[in-house]
Amino acid sequence: MKVSIVIPVYNLEKELQDCLHSCINQTYTDLEIVVVDDGSNDDSKNIINYFSKNDDRVKAFFQKNAGVNIARENGIKKCTGDYVVFVDGDDTLTSDGIEKLVNIAQTDNADIIVSRFNVVHSQTKECIKSSNIHTISNIEGVDCAFNLLKFGGHQLFGKLYKIKIFKDIVFYNLKSSEDLLVSIQLALNSKKIIFSNEVTYNYMVQRAGSAMTSQVNHRFRHNFLASYEVMVVLKGRELDGQRKRELVNFIANNLFVYLYRSPILKMEHLEKVKGLVNFCFENIKNINSSGIKLAIHLAKFNTVFGSCYVKIIQKYKKTIPDWK
Repeated sequence: MKVSIVIPVYNLEKELQDCLHSCINQTYTDLEIVVVDDGSNDDSKNIINYFSKNDDRVKAFFQKNAGVNIARENGIKKCTGDYVVFVDGDDTLTSDGIEKLVNIAQTDNADIIVSRFNVVHSQTKECIKSSNIHTISNIEGVDCAFNLLKFGGHQLFGKLYKIKIFKDIVFYNLKSSEDLLVSIQLALNSKKIIFSNEVTYNYMVQRAGSAMTSQVNHRFRHNFLASYEVMVVLKGRELDGQRKRELVNFIANNLFVYLYRSPILKMEHLEKVKGLVNFCFENIKNINSSGIKLAIHLAKFNTVFGSCYVKIIQKYKKTIPDWK
């Protein structure tokens, strides 16, 4: 069983060699290592070329800067393996990480295997902590998607995916939450997902420029946009009352933060705000102290959305008699 490792890279000359060494030195050897440079302007390109010349399993690809998720998407298109693993170019795999994941896949024929990861200090290499698995069981797509919303754990790394579940997956180019959007789609495409206590990945922290530790401008705006896409992906599913409430809470929290931080709403976001608000009202009858109530009160004073406020309340006041 061949495993493809997809590594997006952007200006990682200091960390990339450790990452690539951890991949080529895996105890499991039936690999291809697909490295996609996202327009780096440091020495990353030369490092990638060196490894590709010295190990024919390393495949080098270069693109203009388009973002980490576009690099991943282009990497998937180049994969020839049966399964896929994502590794960030500034992290590493444990020496037997792929072997552990493959053993589970061969035994249980799962579409996704979720493993634990170590959080490692990038300078001292000390393991700070290990991630927890909230659900140790075999679950199906919709349940897994809502676990991702409720508990997190939506990172693409530390997991083994069947290549076939990437059909029709959309890789969103956002500054945050892009992993969540891809993970939910993959979960919904899956029939069997296994959570394992095995540790297979080292997530490095306290590095300047790390995609997950650096301050990201307008993160709240991208979380709002991600909420809209999550709604689009999940709203056509048959959801019970608890699932609807979890989805409404997820949307409402991100919408609240967005409106709180954005007193002047961008016109191109108006329809998305209206769509999220309508979805929340249509799917929950008793809002009480939910974040959506706060979000709508904020929307009332928003310079763009405020004109829609009265119409929305009029539309739903019979559904929610206690709304004031």
